[in-house]
Amino acid sequence: FFLIFNRDAIGTTLKTVSVILRPIIVGAVIAYILKSTCNGYEKLFLKLLAKRKKPNEKKDAKRANMIAVVLTYITWIAVLTALLWIAIPQVVESISTFIKDLVNNMPTYVEIARAWLDDFKVQYPDIAPFVDQAGVFIENWLETEFVPMIPSIGGNIVLGAVEIVNIIKDIAIGLVISVFFLSGRKTFARKSKLILHTIFKEKHANAIISEARFADEMFGGFLEGKIIDSTLIGIIYFIALVIMDIKY
Repeated sequence: FFLIFNRDAIGTTLKTVSVILRPIIVGAVIAYILKSTCNGYEKLFLKLLAKRKKPNEKKDAKRANMIAVVLTYITWIAVLTALLWIAIPQVVESISTFIKDLVNNMPTYVEIARAWLDDFKVQYPDIAPFVDQAGVFIENWLETEFVPMIPSIGGNIVLGAVEIVNIIKDIAIGLVISVFFLSGRKTFARKSKLILHTIFKEKHANAIISEARFADEMFGGFLEGKIIDSTLIGIIYFIALVIMDIKY
């Protein structure tokens, strides 16, 4: 009854808590996505460090982990920077060209639309009155409803810009937090196992750990597969659109 009668206050509290925890959640997601790359680098450096004459397992593990974390972020920042460096100028050029073409060709588009409507009314005279009514309705809507909405649209744009700034801020904080998660991923895994064995019986704790590992393998494999799949499709689309010289 307490939850039912105070659902509005509880919902507001949960929303506030979720906003506060959002950078931590973002950091955890980033760390999880980068985990496979980091593990690959760590295995490589552990093999290299193990070939020394006097290897020290504990120190080598820490060094390999630290180097792997640094190289993981360098790799992904380089990849994302390269993609943005290629994509952003193309997107800006496409949008500006589209707007220029739209403005320059607008009279032509209007004439084409009018000619099409005239032909349509000639071919289907029974529907002609409905077409005229639709045109009058659109004109009235633009004058009476759309124009007064413009100030509120501007306000919504400002609110959207503020929300985008907040999202960028959360991503920046999450990126810093992800370093903490990624570097301590093995420690977190060990402590999670200890907590599970403390709360549950050994049989149930082992079952939960087994299912968590299975879910991690499936979801991690899905992410890696989607990255490879999307990369291949992106390359194919890029080549095809360049060959066909398709604008925008």
